[in-house]
Amino acid sequence: EDEDDVRRYVCDVLTPTYHVIEAADGADGLAQARVHLPDVIVSDVAMPVMDGLTLCRTVKSDPDLGFLPVLLLTAMADVTDRVAGFDAQADGYLAKPFDARELLATVRSLLASRAALRERLSRVAPLSSARSSPTDRPPEPPTVVDAFPDAVSASDELREQIEAAVHEHFADADFSARELADTIGMSPAHLRRRMGELGMASPVQTIRAYRLGQGALLLKKKVGTVAEIAYAVGFNSVSYFTRSFRDAYGDTPSAYGEAGARDEKTER
Repeated sequence: EDEDDVRRYVCDVLTPTYHVIEAADGADGLAQARVHLPDVIVSDVAMPVMDGLTLCRTVKSDPDLGFLPVLLLTAMADVTDRVAGFDAQADGYLAKPFDARELLATVRSLLASRAALRERLSRVAPLSSARSSPTDRPPEPPTVVDAFPDAVSASDELREQIEAAVHEHFADADFSARELADTIGMSPAHLRRRMGELGMASPVQTIRAYRLGQGALLLKKKVGTVAEIAYAVGFNSVSYFTRSFRDAYGDTPSAYGEAGARDEKTER
């Protein structure tokens, strides 16, 4: 939003409930979206540098951003303008002046629809059948501690129990360090200490690294979209999956998948 007073009003409405990142025009908003991967984008239509329609079309055509819902705000609210917004694949449209309650309700609705989509996609059968076996190790990201390093022989059994439990439950978004400890039959503190003694990453790091590795395998196999793969490997948020993947592998999920597909063709 390029108008300071309107941007401040929108921020004042949303900030008590959500973490808000501001941008003064579409180009700045696009740059912020690529860095922060927000859960929803709220944008004015008439702006300098890049207008809201162009921002929306750019977001929706980007494989690393296309899953983000976009809500357009505009004083131009006749049928032609609304059609233009939906043609740009906007997920919602609010006419100025709008009520604060209407803005909050619309944002809640967009987030709820994404949550429902997450539940449906997390059960996608083709992704389940494409998962690797415990012996088909995913590539370890260079910036993440090895989730399953070689352990001393006396502790092989514990390491194998941990690895088997993580492999069995990694697709469950509710499977946490506590659930891993319960599965192994230890307290969370004891399991963390034992894994440290084995030179392993912490339970949280181990689960996340394994999920990312499984995601890397699925991306290379190109068995689904980034969103489908994120949910299939146990992430509740596509944005968090993308940020974590980028931090670990140094590339976005879509770019990594494209590079992997090219490598496979070259090998053939």
